[in-house]
Amino acid sequence: MIAAKAGEFDRAQEIVRKERDFVFAATAARVCTHPCEGACRRSDVDGQPVSIREIKRFITDYEFNKFGGPEIDLTVEEEKEKKVAIIGAGPAGLSAAFDLRKKGYKVTVYDALPEGGGMLLVGIPKYRLPKDVLRKEVEIVKKIGVEMRFNTRVGKDIQFSELLNNFDAVFVATGAHKSRGMNIPGEDLEGIHHAVEVLEKINLEKEIKLGKRVIVVGGGNSAMDAARSALRLGCDVTVVYRRSRKEMPAIPEEVEAAMEEGVKFSFLTNPVEFIGENGRVKRVKLIKMELGEPDESGRRRPVPIPGSEYEIEADEVILAIGEKPELSFLGDADIELTPWGTIKVDEVTFQTSNPKVFAGGDAVTGPNTFIDAVGHGKRAAISIDRFFNEEDLYEGRENEGPFKSNLVGDIEHAYRKERMKEFFIPLEERKTTFKEVVLTPSEEAVKEEGKRCISCAVCSECRLCERACEPKAIMHDMVDKIEEIDVGSIVVATGFELMPIEKLPEYGGGKIPDVIDGLQFERLLCASGPTSGTPRRPSDGKIPETVAFVHCAGSRDPAHGVAYCSRICCMYLAKQAYIYRHFVHNGKAFLFYIDIRSNGKGYEEFVQRAKEEEGVVFIRGKVSKIFQRGDKVVLWGADTLTGERVELEVDLVVLGTAMVPSYGVKELASKLRIPTDVYGWLQEAHLKLRPLETVTAGVFIAGAAQFPKDITDTVSQASGAAGKVLALFSKPELTKEPTIAQVDTEVCAGCGFCRDACAYDAITIDPRRKVSVVNEALCEGCGACSAACPSGAMTLRNLAKTQVFDMVEVATEDYE
Repeated sequence: MIAAKAGEFDRAQEIVRKERDFVFAATAARVCTHPCEGACRRSDVDGQPVSIREIKRFITDYEFNKFGGPEIDLTVEEEKEKKVAIIGAGPAGLSAAFDLRKKGYKVTVYDALPEGGGMLLVGIPKYRLPKDVLRKEVEIVKKIGVEMRFNTRVGKDIQFSELLNNFDAVFVATGAHKSRGMNIPGEDLEGIHHAVEVLEKINLEKEIKLGKRVIVVGGGNSAMDAARSALRLGCDVTVVYRRSRKEMPAIPEEVEAAMEEGVKFSFLTNPVEFIGENGRVKRVKLIKMELGEPDESGRRRPVPIPGSEYEIEADEVILAIGEKPELSFLGDADIELTPWGTIKVDEVTFQTSNPKVFAGGDAVTGPNTFIDAVGHGKRAAISIDRFFNEEDLYEGRENEGPFKSNLVGDIEHAYRKERMKEFFIPLEERKTTFKEVVLTPSEEAVKEEGKRCISCAVCSECRLCERACEPKAIMHDMVDKIEEIDVGSIVVATGFELMPIEKLPEYGGGKIPDVIDGLQFERLLCASGPTSGTPRRPSDGKIPETVAFVHCAGSRDPAHGVAYCSRICCMYLAKQAYIYRHFVHNGKAFLFYIDIRSNGKGYEEFVQRAKEEEGVVFIRGKVSKIFQRGDKVVLWGADTLTGERVELEVDLVVLGTAMVPSYGVKELASKLRIPTDVYGWLQEAHLKLRPLETVTAGVFIAGAAQFPKDITDTVSQASGAAGKVLALFSKPELTKEPTIAQVDTEVCAGCGFCRDACAYDAITIDPRRKVSVVNEALCEGCGACSAACPSGAMTLRNLAKTQVFDMVEVATEDYE
């Protein structure tokens, strides 16, 4: 979606086709039931998901126009001796065949039909899926080296037992081509057809003759395909369905298209008898239904209404009430079936009761969606590869199938636009032709639709940033690595982060687009930024004529957990106001402040220049509320110098948000055994005497990792930390305080309490003697181990307990 929005259609094609080795990408863009759209969180915004399938339609048509067909990597790994037989050349079988061939295995596909595609070939009409598109995608599997044996029915032309003997693994993906009957009187009359048979004849261009009045029984996709196909053959078509339209399992768009083309529908009716003359059907006896309690499918059960029978004329009847797998070819093979007549498989591995036989697609699920069959094939290929390599078939596969995500996306800032509509050939032409009826959307429409995506995953893995980064600093495939490096000292300079403006709802943070933080405004003022240094409003790109700068947004505010001053806000907001006025000469800049802390060299003079030279207005007072009014942003506050209430209407608000410790610093501090203060900043050993050192010897801190500070102080402290490290390295020997833990091995029981209490990993347990051992080089003499020792075996050298008691007593004395 993101690549399409950016107009990067080559990249979009790579994502859709190449990165997933998706053989049937163009087919999916036409006939997929788009479950992804059902899960799309854009529906939370306006009830209309992103038109994902139509965007993919454009991308795959773009691919066909550019390359003449599917463009996919056909590289095969090193050839392997293992052989795989695949029964069925449908979406499941061919997807598995392609993936296994890429792994280097020898793959042979058997199918009873004259060419590949399975139900895609014979069950879906050409007006939905042009056969030249399908054939080009099937050709991919041939090109990579998969052997195809068409017109070969397993069980007749070759026995299943032969495949078991001649191949190292077998994947059964025969689909569900056997039609179900209704078991009502007259079903054996001439003129009673099954949808699969009718569609197969039409799609393979075999001779077929249908009478004028055609009744289609059923409410699924096969029923819609049969009805619309019969309509194109000049028939008057009526669909009879025993439930209401709401319960129809067919794709809603297909039902709507059938209605538009002139197919009639008779809901809540069901055949009870086919009446014939001279052995041929002439009438259908129907009974009216009403909906009762829900059945196992979740849909309300249809219940016949006694005495409501009636008859309608019919020349032909097409039954589309479901299909089931034809598995008689399995013979006496040890393949367990389910009570529904499908192959029983493991839900993760798709392995059957016979370890070398795997199965997937409709042969496992019964009639199901095309995209589920593709998923089965690809997952079965993983299992077969692991089976050959004697690997765990389950490891790491917990989330392979569909799962519900809790990601939401940026609903507040969603692009406000109606969902893209499908475009069709003229209605009158649709009724008489098998030409594809849905047209490719335009490039502009696809870009606009891409903008509707609210980026639930934050990073959509489009990798456009990776392509745009000239220094190649972004590496999407990079993963965490753990390296051990011997060092003599560590300087922690992890810096800071700004408090997210979303934590300031009273200021409209994250809700009002024209309320931004100082870092964002700095980027707008930067010549290399998105606006080339010209400040513009995020909402509409206009140059703001009035800008309000709010100091201490979150700082010096215990209510937001930041009681301290962030130190840098006063000066950088004054600088930004100065630069803004320099760019926008007729603009007005207002600064709301508590007090100006300009305590550096030349700082106070700069503040005065901002007032006098650029006319920046300083208002002493705190803003209480910020809200939207039309296209303006309104601030409520007070001027504490005059005691008057202030209401200011501006184009843009810049918040000087609080400095907070960088993300992950607490975890780092724990690893380095450095304490943090109440706010999460790294704690120095002594505020005045040891401001660069920590309680862990050899570990120093510098910059804003310790506490908010400006650039001048940061540079000074960094130089000091470097000097401390060099001083440490220059010493031939290191000295330690004489107060070090020591253990009385005669008394020590090896309980480990002292080891657990030591913050410096200076204590271990001798595995042979079962007593504590102190590493004197690491020990800092804190005494925690001595306090934790239940037997008194652990003491501090050169510090008697009576001294400790005296220190505690003095520390806890009451002073008048």
